[in-house]
Amino acid sequence: MESLVCVLGMLGYTPASHYPSGRASLEALAHGLKLETGDLAFRCNIVRVSDDGSTLRDFTAGMIDSARARQLLCRVKLPFPSWELHGGQGYRNLLIVRQAGIPASSLSCPPPHMHVGEHITPLLPRTTSPGRADAEQLAHALRAFLLESFRTFTAQPRLPDCHGNMLWVWSASGAPRLPAFRNLHGMEGTVVAGLDFMRGLAVAARLNVAIPPGATGYIDTDYTAKVRATCTALETSDMVILHLNAPDEAAHLRKADLKIQAIETIDRLVLTPLLHHLRGRFPHAFSLAVCIDHMTRVTDGKHAPDPTPCLIWPAPDDMLLPADSRLTEKCAQGGPLLSAGEIVPLLARAGLAQSIRPAAGSGL
Repeated sequence: MESLVCVLGMLGYTPASHYPSGRASLEALAHGLKLETGDLAFRCNIVRVSDDGSTLRDFTAGMIDSARARQLLCRVKLPFPSWELHGGQGYRNLLIVRQAGIPASSLSCPPPHMHVGEHITPLLPRTTSPGRADAEQLAHALRAFLLESFRTFTAQPRLPDCHGNMLWVWSASGAPRLPAFRNLHGMEGTVVAGLDFMRGLAVAARLNVAIPPGATGYIDTDYTAKVRATCTALETSDMVILHLNAPDEAAHLRKADLKIQAIETIDRLVLTPLLHHLRGRFPHAFSLAVCIDHMTRVTDGKHAPDPTPCLIWPAPDDMLLPADSRLTEKCAQGGPLLSAGEIVPLLARAGLAQSIRPAAGSGL
């Protein structure tokens, strides 16, 4: 399970109907890049592979910063005029193929964060529709482009403090088509996030977007700025979705101590001050959900399909747990099993039960 599928479900969009095949098209929206019918967008990571180019070593290229990433991208020569390469956030960048003319589902482009330590050859783009010559041609062109990027980066002097030596495309997607969030739920909403795909999702769903200064989408994000932006948005929005990515990032890096630190930091710098604000500004007049979009194992850095804990306050009478329960996997095992699509209606119901509009922070 990947984040976009989970977050779509949490916001009430049925992934089977509304999933745009991948997050890249949403990241394009976040950068003001419009996709037309027939265009395809790809996430284009800068990664590090072994010196012989055989094995994927690091899907973040040593957590390359945006300035260094853009320097590296300037060395890339695109093979066709219809291809566009756009810098993004650190290792996260975008490749757009205009008028590709094939559905995103006809390509297989595995995500690098799920395959660290594996041989790259079987992971390079391929077609899932062997009978389509156009799909095979694009898959072949993408494979050649990625392998050429390794040759280009390693043939030139390495940039200082730069570990990136190859490009990696994944998350092929066409233009997203989502109904407005207000049409689904009758509420206005705001997304507070540092990651492009979350901001693009907000654009596609006609939600407001707040980008706090210092919101990086990484472990070093400015948590205090995110809480301030959330509190500001609550003055004008019925619902606020606050997205935090640090625990997932730490788990993909297989660093248990860093993941624990991220969770403890969120508890101290996000949940505590946010609850203090809500209780002071909206006493007895708010609802809150603390959700996890998917599990990420520290042991191998991969996603797991297990159900995730979800806290909803005030809890519906038929969902109350013992007072000493905590938001942990073990404690949640004794509670009811919700589908993601039930979360927003439960929040709205809890808020209406208190006679004033709901205000909810979600997305841990």
